[in-house]
Amino acid sequence: MSEDSCPTFSPPPVSVVIAARNVADTIDEQLAALRDQNYPGPVEVIVADNGSTDATCARVRAWSDAFTHLRIVDASATPGAAHARNVGIAAAANDLVVTCDADDIVDSRWMGKLVGGLADHDLVTGGVVPWDGGPLPEDPQPFTMSRAGFGFLPILSTGCLGLRRSVWEALGRFDEQLPTCEDVDFAWRAQLRGYTLALRSDAFIYYRVTDEPFASFRKAYTYGRFQPVLYRRYRRAGLPRQPLHRALGRWCILAATIYHLAGTDEQRVKWCNEFGRRCGRLVGSIEARAAYL
Repeated sequence: MSEDSCPTFSPPPVSVVIAARNVADTIDEQLAALRDQNYPGPVEVIVADNGSTDATCARVRAWSDAFTHLRIVDASATPGAAHARNVGIAAAANDLVVTCDADDIVDSRWMGKLVGGLADHDLVTGGVVPWDGGPLPEDPQPFTMSRAGFGFLPILSTGCLGLRRSVWEALGRFDEQLPTCEDVDFAWRAQLRGYTLALRSDAFIYYRVTDEPFASFRKAYTYGRFQPVLYRRYRRAGLPRQPLHRALGRWCILAATIYHLAGTDEQRVKWCNEFGRRCGRLVGSIEARAAYL
C-alpha cells in the first residue's frame, strides 16, 4: 500500500454545551480556556442561557471571532441547570457532546481526553482540581468524584462530562424536577440501564470553590436537600443510607466544633459546608418522606 493510500484518522466533531445564568463575571475565563483547547477536530460551542439578567450574553457575543461556531440558545423557559443543559444538548449539531460550567476553567487537554474516553465508553466524567479563583495551581493534582460518599455506583459531574447525544436521548435527558443532584441521578440511571461510565482524572477542570461560609452553607444545603429524593428512587437498587448512630455522631461533631466559626476561613467554610449538608438532608427527608440523614 502506498503512503498516499494509507487511511488517516479524522477527529470527530464535538459540541460543547455550557449552562449559563448570570455568569458575566466568570464566563470569559472559561471561553478563553475552550478557545485554547488542543483538540484538532471541528468544535461548536453552545451557551444555553437560563434567563440571565446581567451581561452574560454580551460577554459571550464578544467571543464570536474566537470560535468557528459559537451560539447562544434560549433556555429560559424553566429555571435550572438541568433544563439549560437539555436545551443545549438538544441544539447540538454533533452526537459527541461535552459539558462544562461557566465559572470553572477546563484544562487545555480536557476536550481531547473526554473524546478519547468516549471511544470505549458511553459516558466519561473527568477530574477536579479545587481552585480559589486566583492563579491556577502550578502542579495540579486532579481527582475524580468516584462514588462521592454515597456507597453506591460512581457518579458524574456535568461540569466535566462527555457523552453521546443518542445516550442522553435514550435515558430521557436530565431530570428537570431536580434543582441539583440531576447529574448523580443521570449517572445512576445510565449504569442501571447497562451504559458504561469512565472516570478519567486526566480530563480535568479547575473547579471554583467559595471562601464565603454562607455561600458554602447554601450550596451544601441545596445539595443535601435532594439526596433523600435520590435515596427514595434508588434504595431498591442498592443505595444505602448512613446508619442513624453515625448520622447523630456527625451532628455531635458539628456541635463540638462550632468554635470553628471563629477560626480560619478554611475552618469556617468546612464547618458550614457540613452543617449545610446535614440541614439539607434533614429537611429533604421530611419533604421526600424518606429518611436519609
